Amino acid sequence: MEISTVKIKLNILRPKGRKKVEAWLIKNKKVLKVLSLERELGIQRGSIQKFLKYDRKLDDSIIKALEEYIKGMC
Repeated sequence: MEISTVKIKLNILRPKGRKKVEAWLIKNKKVLKVLSLERELGIQRGSIQKFLKYDRKLDDSIIKALEEYIKGMC
């Protein structure tokens, strides 16, 4: 397998922006306290829960807030 093929496959596995945040939420939903997270970030109550349970789209402002929160954790 060529190096370029490996890089392309790795890029497919690493979601960017919205997809990255959504994947993180889904991956960690069992350990997250969603209500506390919404309060801390100033997000409308129930937004993340509705995304996780009913597959509703998150607003761009929520994605940005979550992205900054995730970056701060690392």
